[in-house]
Amino acid sequence: MNEPFKLFVTNYRERHISGVQSYQEIETEDLTDIDGLMVQFTGCQPPQAVLYSTPFAGANGASYNSGRLNTRNIVLTFSLLSNQEANRLRIYSLFRTGSKVRLEFHTYRRAWIEGFVESITENRFSAQRKQVIQVSIICYDPLFKAIEWNKITKQGAVNSVNFTLNYGGDVPYGIKAKITFSHIYVEEPRLDNQTDDVGNWGGIRIIEPDGEHPSTFNDGDSMNICTVDGQKEVYKLDTNNVRTNLLNRLHQPIGWFKAIPGTNNFTLGATAGGQYMALELETLEVYEGI
Repeated sequence: MNEPFKLFVTNYRERHISGVQSYQEIETEDLTDIDGLMVQFTGCQPPQAVLYSTPFAGANGASYNSGRLNTRNIVLTFSLLSNQEANRLRIYSLFRTGSKVRLEFHTYRRAWIEGFVESITENRFSAQRKQVIQVSIICYDPLFKAIEWNKITKQGAVNSVNFTLNYGGDVPYGIKAKITFSHIYVEEPRLDNQTDDVGNWGGIRIIEPDGEHPSTFNDGDSMNICTVDGQKEVYKLDTNNVRTNLLNRLHQPIGWFKAIPGTNNFTLGATAGGQYMALELETLEVYEGI
């Protein structure tokens, strides 16, 4: 590594409560600020893809079917320059074979990734003068995620307001949004993505159950949206912190849109009462490599 960088590791303790597996954070260590220890890393480039295809019968080539990203293997190489015994035991305590760790990189991009320790090897009894320890980490989710979410806020206009979001990630990723209402008269609130990208247009729109009750949101209620894969949800949270699922009140098909690299165009609006809405929208930049 020639450019300056910071590398932090967080290790976890595995827990089982009522048969449910979880992880408790134990400690975080700055690996670039340990006296007598130098760390380098490999495996942070964009991951290799696994491609599936079907050969043509009696013809050259094949037909592409699908592809996916492979798991990532990050290898940390520690050079023990001094305090060898203390630093060796410190590495052993931070990286335990089979345990879960989080690596946080501060390079040109500030990002993190989680993985599991596959192996720890060393040359303690070799003839080489410099002692080296290598830690191999397998990351089953191969994508890096920015350390902080980007947040923007918008206030509703008469019926709708258009705004843009610049997404600096490499990979499309879902958004989190919270729409807060300051009046009881808001009809069919919506958040639309109008980015000119094939297959990415979509929106989250509430449809009212009947014409006699055009508004079911009160002053202070919020409509919460998440379009991240594996976490998709839309729900109402009232002033008493009562949570109500809104999936059965969404316009079909649901537009589970994602922010894509570059400029994204959104519209916050409502059939009526749009000026009584305030939006907080968050995006997390996701990278193939750092």
